[in-house]
Amino acid sequence: SSGINAEYGGAKLFLSSQFKSVMERVVSNDPEKASRGGVTSLQGTIRGYMNIRLRKQSGWASNLEDIVDGYPLWAQIYYSIRCGDIREAIKIAERASSTHNLPAYLKDYMSNEDGVLSDNLWSTIVNEYRSMTVGMGRTKDPYKIAVYNIIGRVELQQYKSYSEVLVTAQDFIWLKLMLITASSNTTLPPPQVAGSELKFSDVQRLILSYKPEHFTNNGKTPLLWFQILLLTQNFERAIAFLHSTNYEVEAVHFGAVLYYYGVLNLPNIPTTPQSTNLLPYGIRMTDTLPS
Repeated sequence: SSGINAEYGGAKLFLSSQFKSVMERVVSNDPEKASRGGVTSLQGTIRGYMNIRLRKQSGWASNLEDIVDGYPLWAQIYYSIRCGDIREAIKIAERASSTHNLPAYLKDYMSNEDGVLSDNLWSTIVNEYRSMTVGMGRTKDPYKIAVYNIIGRVELQQYKSYSEVLVTAQDFIWLKLMLITASSNTTLPPPQVAGSELKFSDVQRLILSYKPEHFTNNGKTPLLWFQILLLTQNFERAIAFLHSTNYEVEAVHFGAVLYYYGVLNLPNIPTTPQSTNLLPYGIRMTDTLPS
């Protein structure tokens, strides 16, 4: 793969698989509330998950639009995409009359490894997105806004209108990766970038603008910050952070693997009291990491 997906595709696949596993675990832990019956498909898992996480005693929240077969349509489509299953999203969209051009958007999106819509479809989805997010008739369904924005990459930085679908740090990282429009050697063709672009390096810098405490619950869940650093390829900082916790042995093991694959950017300096020998093979991580 030589497109933008080549730079971070593994992270997207991991986050999608991880979320699917989380959904399955949530559903299996509460089968009565999930009420999935004998349906073992992804759609059954999604609906069971929605029964547990979204359905209230009074029913679905009023801002969840287009109830189809008893379930909010856009949440189902979003969760299908979140699991990395665009085909399932297409099947759901095709069964609903209220999705208009969405099946065509999804098919076009899936046909390109970078999720690039053809120019005419991109122009159409941008117009639809803008008409449904401004004015008196704007939608309040965060899942609908998220689906349109992910497929069309309309707004690369603003996500407040659908922030409630981003429940976890992993959701946030996944979203940023889905919105990327350029890599170090590839940029989506105009007008896909809508006058701006989002590179993988921008996502890396964004993550580093946060303090570890933002994700670790004041140090109680350090492995989450380590995982986020790995997913965004901030490898040196990931190893240094892990070594600063109670996972020094694991830091050595991860450092050995990353060193073997040649992805650690190691400072070429002698060992000092301020540096830490992680490995007998000469891998050192210092307090001052390369920028």
